[in-house]
Amino acid sequence: EKLGLNVFGIIPRIPFADEDAKMPRKRLVTTLHAHSPVVEAFRALRTNLNFLIAKEKHKVIMVTSSLPGEGKSTISGNLAVVLSQTGARVLLIGCDLRRPQLFDMFGVKNEPGLVNLLMDSDQDAIRHLSEPRLDFLPAGSIPPNPAEILDSNRMACLLYTSDAADE
Repeated sequence: EKLGLNVFGIIPRIPFADEDAKMPRKRLVTTLHAHSPVVEAFRALRTNLNFLIAKEKHKVIMVTSSLPGEGKSTISGNLAVVLSQTGARVLLIGCDLRRPQLFDMFGVKNEPGLVNLLMDSDQDAIRHLSEPRLDFLPAGSIPPNPAEILDSNRMACLLYTSDAADE
């Protein structure tokens, strides 16, 4: 309230048992427990975001926070799943270029990924997943300069044009 910011949804704490923390796929609660309160919270967030961006030409949603370990990967992975469950085309891009985790959650290799696509135009970097049904671009090779890569013209083109890989 003090900052004057809107709240689009509140996701309750996702209870991880000790053994679940060692199994990254279990962090995708939206694929495991269809009617839990956590999944319903993700669906409510999806509804609110869809309402806000319905008329936007480029529908880009960024999940971020100020500190490591606050749940960015868990939130973005589960949000991508519930968005894809409506039949929407979803491309989840793993932009954590320091300690990527999304690739583990989806059970795919990290390379090639975003860095490889931006640096080498490696078109094999995008994975077309069938369960959940969405496209996924993992972070890829760990670069020495993550901030510069994310702030590059190629990254902007990837986010805002359909032919970004050709530029």
